[in-house]
This record gives sequence, structure tokens and C-alpha cells, in this order.
Amino acid sequence: MVRVQVFRDGRLDPETVGVEELGERSGDSLVWVDAAVPDDVAALDRIGQVLGLHPVTVEDLHHRGQRPKVEVFPGYAFVAARSLEVGRGLEPIEHELHAVVAPGSS
Repeated sequence: MVRVQVFRDGRLDPETVGVEELGERSGDSLVWVDAAVPDDVAALDRIGQVLGLHPVTVEDLHHRGQRPKVEVFPGYAFVAARSLEVGRGLEPIEHELHAVVAPGSS
């Protein structure tokens, strides 16, 4: 499932934003695309198309288990990061975050 949220002036905009509207965001907003379970291949491909992401970035968004990295492309950077959490039974729980970081457009 993919969920898109827009924050303006530090507050969540209550209007629902679809993948198609990602390209129409204004420069004063932060857009968060949450794909907690990245199994919706078509949605991730569409996000890549709407945002103009390089095919290598879209491929990276599909694959989990990557080493931490930062790749810089014209207009944005792709970040893969990992973190550990200690579970209730003191077992390590690993998390992986993929992010596309870009300046807003006016």
C-alpha cells in the first residue's frame, strides 16, 4: 500500500493527494510517500515516472536488503539507510528506509 501525505507550513494537509498530483506539489510543501510494504510494483513505477526518477532509482525502490548508500542524480538524491531497534525480548529488529530527497519547486 502506498500513501501520499503533504505537509504545508509544518502541518499535515487534510486533503488526500494521489500519486498523479505528486508532480504538482508547490515549493512550500513537504511530500511524504509512505510505501511501508513496497509490494505495489505498479505504484512505485508510477511514482518514479511522475517524479522523473532515473530507472536505477526506481529499481532500487523495488529491492530491499541494500547496503546504506547515497546516490546523487540531477535534481535529487537517493538514500538507502538502515537502523536497529531493540525488541521487547531484546531481539534486534532491523528497519530499512529508502528516500528520494529533492528541493521543492516553485
